[in-house]
Amino acid sequence: MEIEMEKEKVQEKIEKPQEETPKEEKVNVKSFEKGAGASIGLVVVLVLVIFFYGVYGGGWKTSLIEAPAKFLHLPVAVVGSDVITYPSFVEDVHVIDKMIETGELDEEQSDRDEYGNSVLEKHVQAAVIKELAKRYDIKYTVENAIADSDAGLIPGLVFDDQQFGEFGMSKESFFEKVVYPIILVQKINEIIVFDKEVQSGVYAVAEDVLERAKNGEDFFALAQQYSQDSGTAIDGGDLGFFGKGVMVPEFETAAFALQDGEISDLVQTQYGLHIIKMEERKIDEETGEEQVNARHILIKARDAEQIAGELQDEMFIWRLIGW
Repeated sequence: MEIEMEKEKVQEKIEKPQEETPKEEKVNVKSFEKGAGASIGLVVVLVLVIFFYGVYGGGWKTSLIEAPAKFLHLPVAVVGSDVITYPSFVEDVHVIDKMIETGELDEEQSDRDEYGNSVLEKHVQAAVIKELAKRYDIKYTVENAIADSDAGLIPGLVFDDQQFGEFGMSKESFFEKVVYPIILVQKINEIIVFDKEVQSGVYAVAEDVLERAKNGEDFFALAQQYSQDSGTAIDGGDLGFFGKGVMVPEFETAAFALQDGEISDLVQTQYGLHIIKMEERKIDEETGEEQVNARHILIKARDAEQIAGELQDEMFIWRLIGW
């Protein structure tokens, strides 16, 4: 009998369904997980907001912001298809910091926001110059500039590696940011200064002044009014006496070919268009060499910087940092 009762109890336990976990407890667990996830997400968003505000709102001055921004190569500006990145920008800022530390810049006159904006603007201008070089199909690279410098083909540019290291900048970086844009400007000028299409407006002005000069208008007055040679315009374009080897070849050849009182046709040099008037010639008593006294009117050619400025106004430029 007892055995049968025990069997019935066991059977009841087997047949009796297990009690389900109350629905309320399951809901509470899910709610907790959702709440924790939302909190973590909110913290992450908040950290990112603070970080990006720090990068693009001025907090770049702290190492806590600089380190990850440099690691991530965050953009600081977009110039056409060229992206200027944070590491390049900060490197230049630190160069200025170093110059202040060494006394090469006056700390009281140097505001970090101000020179931060200045650094960014120079990066933008360099990117525009590169774009202009592409349009003229100039295939000159930073590596070419370094090789030319090492070979002594860039006058006045002599550095050793230690000088670059003193300011925390590599030789390659210095050439890319400082030397390369200057050389690109020179190479662009070599092309456009003699391009009549680019210089059409310059020719129009110069031809008008030339016609007036040859028709007898006072050369002195025309030079004062139209010459863009700031050193001589006030004196009516007077260059004084000069011998051979002083002026650029094109100018020298034209000047020495003139007779006293004669006015040249337009003479084109790397500086623009010149109108030359021969005043007189003489033989130098000491050297025995011929010298000429001439006046000129210079109408300057449109140069790479001017055209780049116009291009910069047309290009898509997005400055992400600025104060």
